[in-house]
Amino acid sequence: MVAAAVVVAAAAVVAAAAAAIIDVSFNIEQ
Repeated sequence: MVAAAVVVAAAAVVAAAAAAIIDVSFNIEQ
């Protein structure tokens, strides 16, 4: 259960980082 929670948390962090990088790249292009 703890391991699953850690995996979910890590996935959320990675998704947030990816979204931030994409947002920054999109802003730079504009």
